[in-house]
Amino acid sequence: MKIRRPGQCTALVATGGFASTGVVVGHVGAGPPDSVVLPKGPADLWTPAVSGRVWFAVLVAVSVCVLAVTFVVLHRRAGTGRIGIRTVGTAAVMWTLPVLPAPPLLSLDAYSYLAQGTMLLTGLDPYESGPDRLGGPLLAAVAPVWRATPAPYGPLSLGLLRMIVDWGGGSVAVSVFLLRAVALVAVAGSALLAVQLATQAHAARTLDADADADAASDGRGAGPARAAALALVAANPLVVLHLVGGVHLDALLTALAALTVFAAGHRVWIVAGLAAAIAFTVKATGAVLIAYVLSVRARTDGVFSRRTTGTGFLMTGAVVVLSALIPNGWGWLGAMDTPGLIRHPYDPATVVGWLLHWAGALTPWTPDLARSVAIARVMLLAGGAVLVVRLLWLPRRPARAGTALQVTALVAPTVHAWYLTWGLSLAGTTGRWAQQATVAVCVALCFTAMPETLSRRPAGIALTVALLVVALAAVALPVLRAGWTGWTDRVARMTA
Repeated sequence: MKIRRPGQCTALVATGGFASTGVVVGHVGAGPPDSVVLPKGPADLWTPAVSGRVWFAVLVAVSVCVLAVTFVVLHRRAGTGRIGIRTVGTAAVMWTLPVLPAPPLLSLDAYSYLAQGTMLLTGLDPYESGPDRLGGPLLAAVAPVWRATPAPYGPLSLGLLRMIVDWGGGSVAVSVFLLRAVALVAVAGSALLAVQLATQAHAARTLDADADADAASDGRGAGPARAAALALVAANPLVVLHLVGGVHLDALLTALAALTVFAAGHRVWIVAGLAAAIAFTVKATGAVLIAYVLSVRARTDGVFSRRTTGTGFLMTGAVVVLSALIPNGWGWLGAMDTPGLIRHPYDPATVVGWLLHWAGALTPWTPDLARSVAIARVMLLAGGAVLVVRLLWLPRRPARAGTALQVTALVAPTVHAWYLTWGLSLAGTTGRWAQQATVAVCVALCFTAMPETLSRRPAGIALTVALLVVALAAVALPVLRAGWTGWTDRVARMTA
């Protein structure tokens, strides 16, 4: 293990802080798409630049790359014990601070949230119509594709949004800051639970290796695992830029996933069941957590035992009660297809759809692209459901639930960068190679949300791809170097 050098740690923390600041400055200067008008924010600090917006968009792309590479280095050093959990925590705080006064970053979803909360507050049903019923300046800030679509979020989400809009007193900026405070608290809770889960996972692996039970139980030697878990959750660019910066309600799901698994691991079934039920009423993905609690309880007490049945009734009752928080509390189930109205070229379903379309062109059966993508979505959803069931029925391990949530994110009809954060609080319980894979996917998804000023230009797309290659190289090269060194060492021992 190499000796830590305070100067190197300071430089790492500062680099990430400057990169995070660059994203904020570039995002504000680049401005929104032409069809969107955003609020000017406190003291007009959210006002876009009058000229040179393309260069501000370039600043965003370069800053995202720098932040992603810095995160890769931070996680690698944390996992090898070269930096401690305190340094990782400092980095997470310093990288997050610049985004706190910023407008919602790299997404307009926060304005959709506020529009849906306003609809509920004014007596309109966001499950039956879109924000276009509102009109006014708030509608102008909503992405055009979502202006006429119903809300796909659970009743607890909309109840929370209604309360935030009410507390915001009609100020969009105040409401944004309240939403960000919710996301920040959720991320902090996720980080604390992720560290505890990583400690327990390390202890379990130590016991499996027939190590001393007392040393395993008190968490000694778990420092690198704890630091790496904290880096994955709190210093991850997806968390800093999207959950906190972009103000996404998915932060609640991330925290509730950690709480559900933590409580189930300690057999506090009431807490685990309620956390899973709350997660489901935030977003439909919470159904995975409900299935996880039932599977763990069934493996512990029997499938048809009274205790397992009681846990099932507890979660069902909690969902029913929470659905009564707003009028038409079950209406969101009819809007589940709303996110699938758009598709990205990087969506797994879109990629498979392109392959089906290309393969069909070689046969008499030649489906159009839209039909091919629809078929691919059904195929991935079916395959993902089978894999999730398999994962949840395996012996109880926190990593299984995290993997199931990540599979759910990747087989969704449309994949957004922040979807991968659903299981991120559980990723610290996995092994080294699984964490490296998670880091690589996080880094890749960082480049899927760029200012439209950049993403609609061929040169901008080329720049984004080039920066993506640089960031992924930062992930891959140390792994390949370690693999090559290990292979040469084995060959040397065999020939000695």
